[in-house]
Amino acid sequence: MPAAIQWTQELENAVIESIEAGDSLRQVAEKNSICPASIVIHFQSTDELNKQYARALHIRADADFEALTDAINAEPERTKFGIDSAWATWQRTRIDTMKWMVAKRNQAKYGDKLAHTGADGEGPLQVVVKHIGSDGESA
Repeated sequence: MPAAIQWTQELENAVIESIEAGDSLRQVAEKNSICPASIVIHFQSTDELNKQYARALHIRADADFEALTDAINAEPERTKFGIDSAWATWQRTRIDTMKWMVAKRNQAKYGDKLAHTGADGEGPLQVVVKHIGSDGESA
């Protein structure tokens, strides 16, 4: 059976800093020679640690969002025939994946927002159902 992890303030800080820097949970665990599940369990053990972890995840989502600018502004790879179409396809897939990850990591800030309103953009959504008879007239 593996030895229990000795959580120190330094280890907690290292984990939080790695997450804020954009490392995945797996990468953080690998860097610190611990199990990814141990990180989650430890940071859920108290409200204060849970808040630190949640804050780190939000910071990572913000950093990932900012990284989209770099990806979008990347200079395309070129061949003697022009822009490399394989590179363009790879980049499009990469950017779409980054957008999806950012939206999932911080739904409230970066997720799709759906607004349903009533008449003139105010009030609750109203649904009107009209039955049309066989003669084409409203019933």
